[in-house]
Amino acid sequence: MVLDNKDAGVQNVDQTQDWRYYDWYKTNGLILKEYFEVSNYISSVKKITRAAPQTILLYKSLNQSTAREEELEQWSSRMEDENFQDLYSSGFIKMWSAFEAGLENIIAKYIEHDRALAETLMVFTKVRLDMSLWPWRMDERLRIAAKLERRSAEGPPEIHLRLARLFSYVDIVLGPCFDSRKPDADRAGDLGEANRIRNIILHRYGIPDETDISLFPNLEPWLNQNIPISLEMFNRYYMAIIIFLRSVRDGIERRIKQRQSD
Repeated sequence: MVLDNKDAGVQNVDQTQDWRYYDWYKTNGLILKEYFEVSNYISSVKKITRAAPQTILLYKSLNQSTAREEELEQWSSRMEDENFQDLYSSGFIKMWSAFEAGLENIIAKYIEHDRALAETLMVFTKVRLDMSLWPWRMDERLRIAAKLERRSAEGPPEIHLRLARLFSYVDIVLGPCFDSRKPDADRAGDLGEANRIRNIILHRYGIPDETDISLFPNLEPWLNQNIPISLEMFNRYYMAIIIFLRSVRDGIERRIKQRQSD
């Protein structure tokens, strides 16, 4: 997947001079955009709920059909009654998609700019490409990145460790990504839970099973029923993603300093 929002978080980043950071900033920008758009949608829904009765009365006074407005009022009321779980679910999926795409785009950028690394990774992933055509097309670089992601999944089950392994393929050692001033914060667990919830939503209609509960006992109240994404969950998953991305940035900075000192 190629990140497609050209302006997301990269207005002041030179793609040529600052290529190591370009996709990192773009990823952060897209995730931040999705996070705050949920708040904008919720504000709009609340305004619809407040305005709908007056709009319906106005339409009736003008002898116009109110079917659409009544349907919209019912929808907005349901959204509020359900604590906007549909908006949080869709917003979370879009954030996670930007996160996954961004990681692969960062890897692809290193393949584009480091010929020796590209040649090594091509052999390692058994992707047959002509080195005379390097740096290759974007889809080809992403194919190598996707292969690396699948290889990293053969490692430890915890997603933050698998992703650390993914970045090790391009000589990036991630920073301590889950440090927090809040002693009881478990960002590694939150990232793992977010990844699990993503799979539950996309592949099992949002319904957790016994295996999910064994891995994440806090999901037990929703065993075999649709799990609602709450504001609390949405915020935890957002912070876990952002903090992990900070560790990627730390790793990029460390790699640059090491190369400069060599």
